[in-house]
Amino acid sequence: MGLLQTRAGQRLLNRLADLMEANADELAAADSRDMGKPLNLCHHDVARAALHSGFFADHAKMATAESFTMDTGHHAYSSFEPASVVFAIAPWNFPLMLESWKVAPALAWGNTVALKPAEDAPASATVMARLATEAGLPDGVFNVVHGYGADLVGSELTEDPRVDRITFTGETGTGKIISRAASANLTPVSLELGGKNCNLVFADADLENAVH
Repeated sequence: MGLLQTRAGQRLLNRLADLMEANADELAAADSRDMGKPLNLCHHDVARAALHSGFFADHAKMATAESFTMDTGHHAYSSFEPASVVFAIAPWNFPLMLESWKVAPALAWGNTVALKPAEDAPASATVMARLATEAGLPDGVFNVVHGYGADLVGSELTEDPRVDRITFTGETGTGKIISRAASANLTPVSLELGGKNCNLVFADADLENAVH
Protein backbone atom coordinates (compact mmCIF):
# COMPACT_ATOMS: atom_id res chain seq x y z
CA MET A 1 0.00 0.00 0.00
CA GLY A 2 1.38 3.41 -0.97
CA LEU A 3 1.37 6.48 1.22
CA LEU A 4 -1.52 8.11 -0.61
CA GLN A 5 -3.80 5.09 0.01
CA THR A 6 -3.62 5.65 3.77
CA ARG A 7 -5.83 7.99 5.80
CA ALA A 8 -2.92 10.41 6.04
CA GLY A 9 -2.60 10.32 2.27
CA GLN A 10 -6.29 11.01 1.83
CA ARG A 11 -5.95 14.05 4.05
CA LEU A 12 -3.05 15.29 1.88
CA LEU A 13 -5.11 15.08 -1.31
CA ASN A 14 -8.05 16.80 0.34
CA ARG A 15 -5.66 19.48 1.58
CA LEU A 16 -4.43 19.92 -1.99
CA ALA A 17 -8.03 20.33 -3.15
CA ASP A 18 -8.56 23.04 -0.52
CA LEU A 19 -5.37 24.85 -1.58
CA MET A 20 -6.38 24.75 -5.23
CA GLU A 21 -9.68 26.38 -4.35
CA ALA A 22 -7.92 28.96 -2.18
CA ASN A 23 -5.50 29.77 -5.03
CA ALA A 24 -8.10 29.66 -7.79
CA ASP A 25 -7.27 33.15 -9.08
CA GLU A 26 -3.60 32.30 -9.60
CA LEU A 27 -4.35 28.95 -11.24
CA ALA A 28 -7.02 30.38 -13.53
CA ALA A 29 -4.80 33.28 -14.56
CA ALA A 30 -1.97 30.87 -15.35
CA ASP A 31 -4.10 28.85 -17.79
CA SER A 32 -5.68 31.95 -19.29
CA ARG A 33 -2.30 33.55 -19.99
CA ASP A 34 -0.86 30.35 -21.40
CA MET A 35 -3.54 29.27 -23.82
CA GLY A 36 -5.96 32.14 -24.20
CA LYS A 37 -9.10 30.70 -22.63
CA PRO A 38 -11.44 33.30 -21.06
CA LEU A 39 -10.75 33.73 -17.37
CA ASN A 40 -14.24 32.73 -16.25
CA LEU A 41 -13.87 29.37 -18.05
CA CYS A 42 -10.48 28.85 -16.45
CA HIS A 43 -12.08 29.36 -13.02
CA HIS A 44 -14.50 26.57 -13.93
CA ASP A 45 -11.55 24.31 -14.77
CA VAL A 46 -9.89 25.06 -11.43
CA ALA A 47 -13.06 24.09 -9.59
CA ARG A 48 -13.20 20.81 -11.52
CA ALA A 49 -9.52 20.10 -10.83
CA ALA A 50 -10.02 20.63 -7.09
CA LEU A 51 -13.08 18.38 -7.21
CA HIS A 52 -11.02 15.61 -8.84
CA SER A 53 -8.41 15.75 -6.10
CA GLY A 54 -11.03 15.43 -3.38
CA PHE A 55 -13.01 12.76 -5.22
CA PHE A 56 -10.07 10.43 -5.73
CA ALA A 57 -8.87 10.99 -2.17
CA ASP A 58 -12.08 9.26 -1.07
CA HIS A 59 -12.35 6.84 -4.01
CA ALA A 60 -9.27 4.78 -3.17
CA LYS A 61 -10.60 3.79 0.25
CA MET A 62 -14.03 2.87 -1.15
CA ALA A 63 -12.82 0.62 -3.97
CA THR A 64 -13.25 -3.10 -3.40
CA ALA A 65 -11.98 -6.13 -5.27
CA GLU A 66 -13.81 -9.22 -6.46
CA SER A 67 -13.43 -12.37 -4.39
CA PHE A 68 -14.48 -15.91 -5.21
CA THR A 69 -15.05 -18.92 -2.98
CA MET A 70 -13.09 -21.92 -4.27
CA ASP A 71 -14.08 -25.58 -3.91
CA THR A 72 -10.72 -26.18 -2.23
CA GLY A 73 -11.71 -24.10 0.79
CA HIS A 74 -9.53 -21.19 -0.34
CA HIS A 75 -10.55 -17.75 -1.55
CA ALA A 76 -9.31 -16.10 -4.72
CA TYR A 77 -9.43 -12.33 -4.78
CA SER A 78 -8.05 -9.33 -6.63
CA SER A 79 -5.66 -6.97 -4.85
CA PHE A 80 -5.26 -3.44 -6.17
CA GLU A 81 -1.73 -2.20 -5.55
CA PRO A 82 0.28 0.81 -6.75
CA ALA A 83 1.96 0.41 -10.13
CA SER A 84 4.81 2.62 -8.86
CA VAL A 85 5.91 5.38 -11.29
CA VAL A 86 3.30 7.01 -13.54
CA PHE A 87 4.31 9.31 -16.39
CA ALA A 88 1.43 11.64 -17.29
CA ILE A 89 1.40 13.80 -20.43
CA ALA A 90 -1.28 16.48 -20.60
CA PRO A 91 -2.61 18.62 -23.49
CA TRP A 92 -2.77 22.38 -23.87
CA ASN A 93 -6.52 22.93 -24.20
CA PHE A 94 -7.63 22.13 -20.62
CA PRO A 95 -4.25 22.24 -18.86
CA LEU A 96 -5.06 22.10 -15.16
CA MET A 97 -8.29 20.13 -15.41
CA LEU A 98 -6.90 17.33 -17.57
CA GLU A 99 -3.71 17.23 -15.51
CA SER A 100 -5.83 16.65 -12.43
CA TRP A 101 -7.63 13.76 -14.15
CA LYS A 102 -4.28 12.01 -14.39
CA VAL A 103 -2.47 13.15 -11.25
CA ALA A 104 -5.21 12.75 -8.64
CA PRO A 105 -6.11 9.08 -9.26
CA ALA A 106 -2.48 8.08 -9.67
CA LEU A 107 -1.56 9.67 -6.34
CA ALA A 108 -4.67 8.37 -4.61
CA TRP A 109 -3.74 4.81 -5.49
CA GLY A 110 -0.27 5.16 -4.04
CA ASN A 111 1.85 5.92 -7.08
CA THR A 112 4.45 8.58 -7.69
CA VAL A 113 3.83 10.85 -10.67
CA ALA A 114 5.97 12.63 -13.23
CA LEU A 115 3.75 15.11 -15.06
CA LYS A 116 4.78 16.70 -18.35
CA PRO A 117 2.40 19.56 -19.13
CA ALA A 118 2.02 20.79 -22.67
CA GLU A 119 4.97 23.01 -23.57
CA ASP A 120 2.47 25.69 -24.65
CA ALA A 121 0.67 25.72 -21.28
CA PRO A 122 3.07 24.85 -18.45
CA ALA A 123 2.26 27.40 -15.77
CA SER A 124 -0.67 25.91 -13.86
CA ALA A 125 1.12 22.55 -13.48
CA THR A 126 3.97 24.37 -11.78
CA VAL A 127 1.55 26.11 -9.42
CA MET A 128 -0.19 22.81 -8.66
CA ALA A 129 3.14 21.19 -7.79
CA ARG A 130 3.94 24.07 -5.43
CA LEU A 131 0.55 23.65 -3.76
CA ALA A 132 1.10 19.89 -3.47
CA THR A 133 4.31 20.57 -1.56
CA GLU A 134 2.45 23.07 0.61
CA ALA A 135 -0.23 20.46 1.25
CA GLY A 136 2.44 18.14 2.64
CA LEU A 137 3.17 15.66 -0.16
CA PRO A 138 6.68 14.26 0.37
CA ASP A 139 9.44 15.26 -2.02
CA GLY A 140 9.51 13.08 -5.11
CA VAL A 141 5.87 11.96 -4.96
CA PHE A 142 4.55 14.53 -7.44
CA ASN A 143 7.01 15.89 -9.97
CA VAL A 144 6.56 18.27 -12.91
CA VAL A 145 8.96 17.97 -15.84
CA HIS A 146 8.91 20.70 -18.47
CA GLY A 147 10.06 20.37 -22.05
CA TYR A 148 9.16 19.24 -25.54
CA GLY A 149 8.03 15.71 -26.28
CA ALA A 150 9.63 14.31 -29.42
CA ASP A 151 13.28 13.34 -28.99
CA LEU A 152 13.45 15.23 -25.68
CA VAL A 153 11.60 14.96 -22.34
CA GLY A 154 8.68 12.95 -23.66
CA SER A 155 10.85 10.44 -25.46
CA GLU A 156 13.23 10.03 -22.54
CA LEU A 157 10.46 9.16 -20.10
CA THR A 158 8.26 7.04 -22.37
CA GLU A 159 11.31 4.90 -23.21
CA ASP A 160 12.58 4.67 -19.62
CA PRO A 161 12.17 1.15 -18.18
CA ARG A 162 11.72 2.63 -14.70
CA VAL A 163 8.34 4.10 -15.74
CA ASP A 164 5.55 1.66 -14.88
CA ARG A 165 2.49 3.35 -16.43
CA ILE A 166 1.99 6.03 -19.08
CA THR A 167 -1.11 8.17 -19.58
CA PHE A 168 -1.42 10.55 -22.53
CA THR A 169 -4.09 12.89 -23.85
CA GLY A 170 -3.40 14.47 -27.22
CA GLU A 171 -3.26 13.92 -30.94
CA THR A 172 -3.28 10.50 -32.55
CA GLY A 173 0.13 10.70 -34.22
CA THR A 174 1.87 11.33 -30.91
CA GLY A 175 -0.14 8.52 -29.32
CA LYS A 176 1.25 6.09 -31.90
CA ILE A 177 4.80 7.21 -31.13
CA ILE A 178 4.23 6.77 -27.39
CA SER A 179 2.73 3.30 -27.89
CA ARG A 180 5.73 2.18 -29.93
CA ALA A 181 8.16 3.54 -27.34
CA ALA A 182 6.32 1.92 -24.44
CA SER A 183 6.09 -1.44 -26.19
CA ALA A 184 9.86 -1.95 -25.85
CA ASN A 185 9.40 -2.26 -22.06
CA LEU A 186 5.83 -3.61 -22.16
CA THR A 187 4.75 -0.50 -20.24
CA PRO A 188 0.94 -0.24 -20.05
CA VAL A 189 -0.38 2.90 -21.74
CA SER A 190 -3.67 4.78 -21.39
CA LEU A 191 -4.43 6.94 -24.45
CA GLU A 192 -7.10 9.56 -25.10
CA LEU A 193 -6.58 10.55 -28.71
CA GLY A 194 -7.95 12.72 -31.48
CA GLY A 195 -10.27 15.69 -31.76
CA LYS A 196 -14.04 15.35 -31.50
CA ASN A 197 -17.25 17.21 -30.71
CA CYS A 198 -16.96 19.88 -33.37
CA ASN A 199 -19.73 22.46 -33.72
CA LEU A 200 -21.40 23.04 -37.09
CA VAL A 201 -23.18 26.37 -37.49
CA PHE A 202 -25.59 26.37 -40.45
CA ALA A 203 -26.90 29.34 -42.37
CA ASP A 204 -30.30 29.30 -40.64
CA ALA A 205 -28.82 29.25 -37.13
CA ASP A 206 -29.20 32.00 -34.55
CA LEU A 207 -25.63 33.27 -34.92
CA GLU A 208 -25.61 35.25 -31.66
CA ASN A 209 -26.72 32.20 -29.69
CA ALA A 210 -24.27 29.93 -31.53
CA VAL A 211 -21.32 32.18 -30.73
CA HIS A 212 -22.33 32.27 -27.06
